[in-house]
Amino acid sequence: MPKRSGGRRKLAKQAKEEEYRESASHLLATWLGPRQQRILLVYAVLQIVFVWLDFGIPFFILSLLSLIVWNTTTQGREPQTKSAYSVFNSNVERLDGSLTAEQFEKEILRKPF
Repeated sequence: MPKRSGGRRKLAKQAKEEEYRESASHLLATWLGPRQQRILLVYAVLQIVFVWLDFGIPFFILSLLSLIVWNTTTQGREPQTKSAYSVFNSNVERLDGSLTAEQFEKEILRKPF
């Protein structure tokens, strides 16, 4: 009989581990590093505070806009890498193979290059 209960405990332990692996906290722990987890926690707390102050939606919209600006800056990139958005590249350089408005217009109107 003791072997059976040991097997049940082992199965219960495996079931708990599998349940943890499927939980959201495990996904956050594997997808985000400790720094990103702290940033997300601070943001969640600030969002709750601003909702309590009845400024939840403006805080959310401003945080989305700031996230967009932060992700499109060129400071974190290496100098030789170009952004997909030409306005963020030095001298407003386009990527090779990108379609320009002039090229699109010529193709639509079937004008030769």
